[in-house]
Amino acid sequence: MLVIAALLAATAGPPTFSAAVTRREGVEAQAALELAESLSLSLERAGGEALGKRISPRALQVALSAANVTDAATCSGDADCAVRLGQIGGVRRLLALQLVKLGRNLIIDVSVIDVESGAKVAAASARASIKAPEEALAELAAQLARSLPPYEVPKPKEPERAMAPPAIAASASAPPGAPRAIRPSTRTLVVGGIGGGLVTAGTVMGGLALLSFGAERSAAESWNLPAYERARAEAKGRALAADLLLGAGALALGAAAVLHFTGPGGVSVGAAPSPGGGGAFVSGSF
Repeated sequence: MLVIAALLAATAGPPTFSAAVTRREGVEAQAALELAESLSLSLERAGGEALGKRISPRALQVALSAANVTDAATCSGDADCAVRLGQIGGVRRLLALQLVKLGRNLIIDVSVIDVESGAKVAAASARASIKAPEEALAELAAQLARSLPPYEVPKPKEPERAMAPPAIAASASAPPGAPRAIRPSTRTLVVGGIGGGLVTAGTVMGGLALLSFGAERSAAESWNLPAYERARAEAKGRALAADLLLGAGALALGAAAVLHFTGPGGVSVGAAPSPGGGGAFVSGSF
């Protein structure tokens, strides 16, 4: 069964068509399949060249069964479902039949579905006798043969002409998408220079504070109380100054980085002593 389905799909060269009963009420499955077979044969005899090569509805049913579709009538007349049936069968157009039994009569509605676009390209309806539907089927086939539009043949693509590369004008600007060099502004350089100077001064003051701590230790070991008090006060003041300078310098360098990447205005950095300590500040917009 899978081999037959593959063979049906392989007929994509020339256009193909088949028929399937997508809805039936009061009609047995085997009788419906025979009606689909008769309609497709009648259309082929009526000169429905617009449909292309005929695929037997029985062969289509075998392909559907291989895809676990045992009854096409489960579509209940839905056009999208009919498109899927045509895709499984590998046909370009599908005659979707809807059969409804009314007493001794049979209502036959046929829609020709273009499987590629999903559009209904033709339709016809007829009332037939249950016992002799052949005449109505032949009339339906004649109506469809007259109304079917031809297949759209895709136009061959024109060969692409070789185009000369556009002249590249000399320009100092970078190509689109290339990273741009960010140049620091004067304000950024000033704030960054101040920050670097403060960090340098804080480092020097920290070294002096270490010397004062050494003098304090020496005075303590020699029991020289005046020298100890003097060295202690000096070490404390220098350590505080070093902390303030280093903190202000770090803040200034951070402000310079913000200015470099965002370019705000009015940023200032400073440090100020306070009773028992000190503080550093950065003001402006970030």
